[in-house]
Amino acid sequence: MPKQSTHAELKVQKNVFDKMKERLENNIEIFFVKSDPLTSEQMVDLLEPKTLLSSDHINAYFSMLNSQQRRDDHIYGLSTYFYTRLVSSDNNYEYEAVARWTKNTRIFKKKMVFVPINLDQVHWILAVIRIGTREIQIWDSLGHSHHKDSVGTWLNKYLKDEYDHKENNVNNHNLKDEDTKDKNENSIRTIGAQGENIIEWKDFEVVDKWVQERGPQTDGASCGVFVCLIAKLLTDGKTEEQIKEIIFEKDAAYNYRKVMTLEICNYAIDNNTVTSTE
Repeated sequence: MPKQSTHAELKVQKNVFDKMKERLENNIEIFFVKSDPLTSEQMVDLLEPKTLLSSDHINAYFSMLNSQQRRDDHIYGLSTYFYTRLVSSDNNYEYEAVARWTKNTRIFKKKMVFVPINLDQVHWILAVIRIGTREIQIWDSLGHSHHKDSVGTWLNKYLKDEYDHKENNVNNHNLKDEDTKDKNENSIRTIGAQGENIIEWKDFEVVDKWVQERGPQTDGASCGVFVCLIAKLLTDGKTEEQIKEIIFEKDAAYNYRKVMTLEICNYAIDNNTVTSTE
C-alpha cells in the first residue's frame, strides 16, 4: 500500500477522500468544470492506477486551473484538442484551425501557456511556452527527448503566426508603451540590402527538461497525471528543483490521482455544477 506523501501537494485527508470516493461509487452524477463534464464513472477511473487519463480528465483539470486564475494572473492552459487541430496525424500544419481559440486571450501577455499533447493516442506530454524567457519547455514524464524537435518546430510556427495575425494587426497608432516593448521583444530589427528596416521573428528556444535524466514515470498509464501535476506546480510558482523533488517521490502519480479527484469534485460542488442523472 502506497505511503502518505511528505509533500503537501500530494496529500489528502483520508476521511474526506473516502467519503468522496463512496459518493462517486454509489451515485450517478456529472461534475462540470466550466463546460467540461466528468461523470462519476470517469472520476472513479481517474483513481485507477492503470487507467490512462482521457482528454476529458485533462481538459476539466486545465479548465479548473484557468478558472482559479485572477484577472491579473498570467497563466493559461489550452485544451488537449488544440495541438491535434494545429497539427494533424499526418503532420499537416493548419493555423486557421486554431486561430479563433485565443480570440479573447492575448497569449503574448501571459507568463506561461500550457499545451497538453497526446502522442499517437498513447502518451501525454506537456509543452510549456514561457513568454518572458522565450522558451518552449518539453516535459515528458518518460524522459524521452525525440519529440523535442517536431513539437518545438510546430509551436514556434504557431507562435509566429499568432503574433503576425493578432499582435501585428493591432492598430499601431493606438499601441501603448508596453505593447511597443512587446513587439520589440518578439522580433529582430535588421537593415536590408537597400537600407530598409526589416523586422524578423525570433524563434523561441526549445528546451527538453530531461535531456540527461530519466523521467519520473515508471508505468504505462500515469503520463496524463504528471501533465496535470507539473502544470499545477508551475501555476503555484514552484521552481524546477522543487517540481522535480515532488514528482520523483515514490507513488507521486498514485497520490496525485486522489488530489485531482478531490479538487475536481470540490470545484463542481462549490460552484453548484453537479447534476444527477438518476
